[in-house]
Amino acid sequence: MAVILSLRNIVEMVHSPVFTNTMVGHLQTYLKEHKIIFKKAFPDSRFKPKHHFSEHYAEQIRLFGPLVHVSTIRFEAKHNFFKRIIRGISNFKNILATLARRHQLMEAYHLASPHFLGKSVVVEYVTSIHATLLSEDIKKVLPDMLPSSIISVSDTVVIERTKYSNGMFVLVASATLGLAQFAEIQLIIVSDNVTFVVKHFGCSHSKHMGAFKVHETDTLQLVRPEDLADYLPLPCYSSHGVKVIVLKHYVAVLC
Repeated sequence: MAVILSLRNIVEMVHSPVFTNTMVGHLQTYLKEHKIIFKKAFPDSRFKPKHHFSEHYAEQIRLFGPLVHVSTIRFEAKHNFFKRIIRGISNFKNILATLARRHQLMEAYHLASPHFLGKSVVVEYVTSIHATLLSEDIKKVLPDMLPSSIISVSDTVVIERTKYSNGMFVLVASATLGLAQFAEIQLIIVSDNVTFVVKHFGCSHSKHMGAFKVHETDTLQLVRPEDLADYLPLPCYSSHGVKVIVLKHYVAVLC
């Protein structure tokens, strides 16, 4: 278990889209600790070449920035396109030319589309409701500048191809040491701009689970997507009656 958790810390940090000098130092520490833990757990096993490659992560980050931006995972995922083509055809003569032609046709189709890059904001279903129907707690955080007592809300919104839904958790900036706090999306308001009504959650980190245990507070806040501490929405899991959140990449969280 210790090997898995130490490796998880490394993967979580390596996939971070933003790095500071302090984070690079933490990553180097995690890598050294992982090798020690690995050797204790498997004393008869030799280190793999990837153990050596990982020693260069810190240097590569300083030279090229976050490693997630130079990852080969997306290129590996594109192999699926060619695999589907091979499964769907029955003629294997000059298969390379067939794959190249099909790929170019697919690229031409997408490049000719007026929505190739997609819209920055996509809202499929919008409901108009009277503000008087909202809970008293939500009414208190709504701005007085609302043009009328009718507001437009939605259960989901897609912003820059990232889907946000009611009940998902986001990280909002905290005034304390520049750290982030977990908050649950309570309401998505759609007008000229998208605005989230979120409820703050306190948290404590569980080293054994490699996750954050969260508990509800009474604090509500209005926040815009561009003001989030991290763009990625997170699901909340339940473990033995306790709400748990697992980060997709490293973020300094206030607990």
